[in-house]
Amino acid sequence: MEGYDDWKHIVDAIERHETSKIHLDSCLINSGGYKKSFWRQVLSRLLEVTLILSTCNLAFRGHREKADSNDPSSLGNFLSIIELLRKYDPILQELLSKPKS
Repeated sequence: MEGYDDWKHIVDAIERHETSKIHLDSCLINSGGYKKSFWRQVLSRLLEVTLILSTCNLAFRGHREKADSNDPSSLGNFLSIIELLRKYDPILQELLSKPKS
């Protein structure tokens, strides 16, 4: 590991480093790791809710299930539990606050 002793030109060195191929490749790899971890955690939570509902032999859907509805009674069991967990879980909060496409 090498040190840096040319402090007069540090700004130029940082700019060169930030635009270097090695640095950009490393940033892409790290951001991909975050996405993979995020979606793995989302899937884990969704599977846990599915397991709870199926173990308790509860229906997943309600009569008039709409995710955009402001009426909590129109949500089924699955979405109601997800909405409840959303209040306490930053992963689900991030997922459900993303724009829908």
